[in-house]
Amino acid sequence: MRKKVINMAIMAVASVPLLMACGNTAEPAANNAVISTAVVENTPTEVPQEETESVCAHEWKEATFSEPKTCTVCGETEGEPKQTYFEEHGALVKDAPVDCTVDMVIRDRYHPEQQMVTDDTWQQLDCYSEPAEEDGYLLVHLELLGTYQCYYDSAKNIEYGAGNLMMNCYDWYTGRQFPYKDLEGDDAAEYTTMIDVDGVSYDVSYTMDSKWEFGDWIADASGDQYIDCFDYLTYIFKIPEGYDGLVFAAIPYPEYHEEDWDYENTDEGEKYAFDDEYVEGTVFFRFNKEGLAPLRQAEEESAPQ
Repeated sequence: MRKKVINMAIMAVASVPLLMACGNTAEPAANNAVISTAVVENTPTEVPQEETESVCAHEWKEATFSEPKTCTVCGETEGEPKQTYFEEHGALVKDAPVDCTVDMVIRDRYHPEQQMVTDDTWQQLDCYSEPAEEDGYLLVHLELLGTYQCYYDSAKNIEYGAGNLMMNCYDWYTGRQFPYKDLEGDDAAEYTTMIDVDGVSYDVSYTMDSKWEFGDWIADASGDQYIDCFDYLTYIFKIPEGYDGLVFAAIPYPEYHEEDWDYENTDEGEKYAFDDEYVEGTVFFRFNKEGLAPLRQAEEESAPQ
């Protein structure tokens, strides 16, 4: 009897892990075996759902000078904004005000083969804008002073008394040169052209007015003489609001050729800043770029109240 009791105790102890593992009851059979009455429940297993990202069927708007290539559906961008003509050529275009010196030639008026190189200094006197009479347009005023010296060589008896200033205006975006006519002495001219920027056409017109002043001949100890020459140049551009592509160029002119000058006709040919007529050493200034404070405006703001 004792032996049976011990065996049952062993069996009971041995059954403990099984009962703990399944958490159900068990009934002893007649031969001391344990019959499990556990009921196994089928618990559904949750399968994680894969997240799928929606793919945009891009509709691209080509890059402009201000924005890169952009999807009009989702706003995604690609690449960089389009480069302007001057950026493509790696050109240095300074911000106004204009202040520079370039080479120019002075010559004997009656014997132009007698030439010498001197300095041509450009200085911006003023720059400001105001509304035009026509709605949607502005008038941009640019006032410049070009200065150089003429020279009399007493030993050679040569008077280098004539000179020509070289300048032009260009479009920052396309590099196209605005039409012009050579001016002689006190003169004025008016021009009109069309500039296309990112598919938008801008009608740009301007007047250019030149006024000359001369100092007195001054002699040095050797008998040589000098005289200061001043060209007061005024541009007035009529441009649509929002157009900011005006570029002034001070151009070196180190050698005189009679055929270079045409005082009768306006040059309206399609020319660009770096075409065959480009002169090494040309200095470019962008003078109506957004954020550039006009000189007159700056003076008014700083004036005491």
